Amino acid sequence: MIRLKPFAQNVRWKNGAWRYKVPKWLTVEQKQELFEGKQEITLGKN
Repeated sequence: MIRLKPFAQNVRWKNGAWRYKVPKWLTVEQKQELFEGKQEITLGKN
């Protein structure tokens, strides 16, 4: 089992790109500001 660093815990490979699942513990304002209110974002070039 690979030990992931905390920042990499919500990352998964999907449809040829890394996807980051936004943590549930963030406030609505933080989600809006950081992730434009999305539940999951694509990492890297899109």
